[in-house]
Amino acid sequence: MQEKHTDINRMIESGEVELALARLAVELKQTSEDAFLYYLSGKAQMKLGNWGKAISDFLHSEQLDEDSPAVESRKMLEDIMQFYNKDMYNQ
Repeated sequence: MQEKHTDINRMIESGEVELALARLAVELKQTSEDAFLYYLSGKAQMKLGNWGKAISDFLHSEQLDEDSPAVESRKMLEDIMQFYNKDMYNQ
């Protein structure tokens, strides 16, 4: 993991998600082929509850690197969404 990845991940983990997304926007303009940056963006979007944006970022990461950690994150998020939607109908 590069230093910029570590810094952004630390921001996300410490709750500075908006700051992390701002940094990600700058980094992605400079290096749009960095799969790990898209993974981190998806992780940040997921923390904010923006599940659609999170899945989109995870998919973009997967397209750039099929071994990206985004693969598992996307699957987990899709499982959560399927479970969540089923519960809505059982009330």
